[in-house]
Amino acid sequence: MKIVYVGKVTKEFHLGSTVVNALRDIDLTVESGEFMAIAGPSGSGKSTLLNIIGCIERPTSGEVRIDGVDVLNLSSNELAQVRAARIGFIFQTFNLLPVLSVAENVEYPLHLKRERDGKAGKVASILKEVGLERFSRHKPAELSGGQRQRVAIARALVGSPSIILADEPTANLDHNTGTEILNLMKGLNKKFGTTFIFSTHDQKIMALADRVVELRDGMTAGDRCTT
Repeated sequence: MKIVYVGKVTKEFHLGSTVVNALRDIDLTVESGEFMAIAGPSGSGKSTLLNIIGCIERPTSGEVRIDGVDVLNLSSNELAQVRAARIGFIFQTFNLLPVLSVAENVEYPLHLKRERDGKAGKVASILKEVGLERFSRHKPAELSGGQRQRVAIARALVGSPSIILADEPTANLDHNTGTEILNLMKGLNKKFGTTFIFSTHDQKIMALADRVVELRDGMTAGDRCTT
């Protein structure tokens, strides 16, 4: 089942009189349950493509469908609903709220979805999955980098999204911790069947991914299966 469809997508940024072509006629299809990487050097357009898939940015032209929904014809409020219901985000800087506990950070997406029932059970369950059940009352400042990223993973997964988008999730982690986090995400991908899409230039992620799409100068430079 196709969970992401990107057709002939172009993205232009206007900097004064200069036009920067971040993406040029990108075609991409992602199947449900894939564990894939969008790879390329800085400036290749991979983060821009991830943001378009995540309904954070709109393309200049082209077509984008997420879980069968034509997102380019949706209002800002409707796009927010798509993000809340279908997409989880993991960032390299973790983006945790420092005044909230681990459990409160993980619970936050459920507030956005206006869920009222069973929140505590969902939070406890996903914290157990990422090995942080003993740290539910800790604040982010009391955790290691790897533990913070585990909180971010739990937060992304707690609402049972169809897609997890991970933007350079190992960039701020040492090699061993990054490997542990990747293995955790791979295990969750297999267990829950959640689609993972990474933006990365980390060789560890590319080696573990089922498929790698390479970008160069805003264009597709390769698309290969690794399994």
